[in-house]
Amino acid sequence: MRNKYFLLSAGFFSVVAAPITCFASTLPDDLNDLVHDVYSGAELVSVLAGGKRGVDGKLRIRLASDIRVTSDVQFPNGTSIDLNGFTFQVGPDSTLLVGEKTFDRRGEKVISHPARTERKNKTIYDRNGYAGTEYYDVVIPGWNEIKYYDIYKYDDNVEVRIFSSGKKGTVYGLPCPSVDAKTSAYWFKDANGTVGNSKESLFKVMSGNLIVGNIDIISHDGGNGGDATYSALWHIPFGGGDGGNGGDGGNGSDVFFVEPGHGKVLSEGFCSFVPGKGGEGGKGSVPNPNYWLLSGGTGKDGEEGANGKVINYKSGLMTGLLAPGRFRQRRYPFKLK
Repeated sequence: MRNKYFLLSAGFFSVVAAPITCFASTLPDDLNDLVHDVYSGAELVSVLAGGKRGVDGKLRIRLASDIRVTSDVQFPNGTSIDLNGFTFQVGPDSTLLVGEKTFDRRGEKVISHPARTERKNKTIYDRNGYAGTEYYDVVIPGWNEIKYYDIYKYDDNVEVRIFSSGKKGTVYGLPCPSVDAKTSAYWFKDANGTVGNSKESLFKVMSGNLIVGNIDIISHDGGNGGDATYSALWHIPFGGGDGGNGGDGGNGSDVFFVEPGHGKVLSEGFCSFVPGKGGEGGKGSVPNPNYWLLSGGTGKDGEEGANGKVINYKSGLMTGLLAPGRFRQRRYPFKLK
């Protein structure tokens, strides 16, 4: 079971200073002005890279079947994708990118460190050889420290629209793969299971607006952690040969990552956002059975990975998002068509 989040636009409201805003559904009414029908992920990437645009400069794409992409996909400004009731599958090594963030220059910041006094001491001896301690102050002069940081340029005019006309469409992040169990750990090598695979987010909005409408967006589940093995020296005379701990499950990915102050996600119509579920922890191992006197310890099972979020909290952009009656949480299994 996982959490499924609904964002409605029944009635009009806008949330100030939030990265997700709802407004009335206004799907394009000129879809017949040069629309590219695509049948595969490779064809979609090709059209995004060089497809002809309409008279208004928009690049309109319509899915003609379920598709899958296995590498990062950059949506250029003015892209409008109609899922047309189909499923857009996104591999665990792929991220859907919106907006532009390019390196501009290096900036510098001067940090002033004021002068300070430090108390020090030294041992002194009198003529009879008796030791004592003498305290004295040392003045450390102030100084300036220069720290450098990267400055980026953003194109905040980018606008990308992903919607589904008629039947609801789906953007589905495929689960991260589980890692293999360890089968041997000779000569004191690490016997612990490997941590499961994780993915930060399904979408990255670096600048501008991502507008979504009438679609379900399901992010990547974390991969399961690997099972452990035990220290595999053939004989452990006086105890040892402990079983390794299982690898922790990978974290579920967020649905959206937005660049603070530059990226924004807008929802029109009825959308649902499903964060990724954390992967299961791997199994801890029994100790090495080949011992003479004392058995080693049994390893612990790995922890379950953390569930993802609808949007990254660390930027603080969730402030003020929850509007009464507009953002609801339900629990039930989602079945991909």
